[in-house]
Amino acid sequence: MIRILSQSQVQRLRIACSINAAAHRAAAAVAHPGATTKEVEQAAFAELTRWGGEPSFITDAGFPSSACISVNDETGHGIPGSRRLQAGDVVKVDIGVLYQGLHSDAARTIIIGDARPTRVYHLVRTTENALRAGIAAAQPGRRLSDVSSAVAETVRAAGLAVVKSAFGHGIGESLHEEPSVANFGPPGLGPILRPGMAICIEPVVCEGSGLVTRRGDGWTDVTVDGSLAAHFEHTVLITGSGPQVLTAQDPREASFAPCWVGEGEPIEAGVWCRTMRPGEETEVFEQVAAVMDPVLISAFGRRAKVDEVLGVADSQVVVVETEGGKRGFVVLSRTGESMHVHVLAVSRSFQQNGLGRKIMQKVEAIARLAECRQVTLCVQTSNPRAQSFYTRLGYEVVGPSYVNTLDMYKLL
Repeated sequence: MIRILSQSQVQRLRIACSINAAAHRAAAAVAHPGATTKEVEQAAFAELTRWGGEPSFITDAGFPSSACISVNDETGHGIPGSRRLQAGDVVKVDIGVLYQGLHSDAARTIIIGDARPTRVYHLVRTTENALRAGIAAAQPGRRLSDVSSAVAETVRAAGLAVVKSAFGHGIGESLHEEPSVANFGPPGLGPILRPGMAICIEPVVCEGSGLVTRRGDGWTDVTVDGSLAAHFEHTVLITGSGPQVLTAQDPREASFAPCWVGEGEPIEAGVWCRTMRPGEETEVFEQVAAVMDPVLISAFGRRAKVDEVLGVADSQVVVVETEGGKRGFVVLSRTGESMHVHVLAVSRSFQQNGLGRKIMQKVEAIARLAECRQVTLCVQTSNPRAQSFYTRLGYEVVGPSYVNTLDMYKLL
């Protein structure tokens, strides 16, 4: 069965993919002559865990490392170790990231050193172009083999060969799901691409026959004729308006504030914060609305609506709790250089002990780590207590009130 992701799953998938992109940048930064393949993998692992991810290849696939590092004639699943990279090596870095139950998968090929021999550049550029062609063909309403055909035609026109034993795949709650995404075949066949599907398109291309064999380690695949190979992969979401490449997104530029929070990270002794877990939406909304309702009824004459609290596009809900239960909530998103606080709600029993101030200090720390220049928020003109609270924290009013609200900000 091909999975159609829910809105909540898509949000977590986006986060998993942005972490994957960050891990790839970290790996590329150390992939230089003299570095070992293990050092490249360790850089990726450190980055993905820093952002709150887990290594999918270990947790879901049983691979002995957090990334596959394959060199020259190795087409994939290379185990990182003591091998030192040399100028001219063609290095494939493949990384899987798990975040709150959703997986991402991406690969890129790096030519080590400054030299770019024509034939090597041709191989790498063709493989990347084949991936782009496959992504362009992944339009809603088209057939899956349209993607396969687009990849194959790009490679054939360049005089190279796809590795036919290497397939892309669906992705979601498992690293490898249906459907299998071939890199060859005619167009117009297979399942229809529908919004909510997530697939990994990953051409593996080589200069020779395209045939591979597996080494004695039980993992590493190599070309049988010793020819060079390249590999690119992205996790792609099918939407109503076309394919979205999720593993190209920088988490610092994403319009959510996910993994800067960290599961169980303390604000003070006995009080910690974490991201909202799947299935908690109803409980969280009810508790947040209980705090917000008096303010909204006064300002707008009605109760809070669920989409006003938790339905903000690309936002993240941060839960603040103690051993006694949930005590507060923040809904955050990022736009440009601003971290925006959509909602800050603290249980009434905790409103007089400074918890709100400590939560906002945490929000500002999250924003700084995300390289934001300011934190912004809105307060109701009918809520002078909130205005006074934010003013004491250094927030200033931006311009006149608008529809019973005031915009406030604080430069970081």
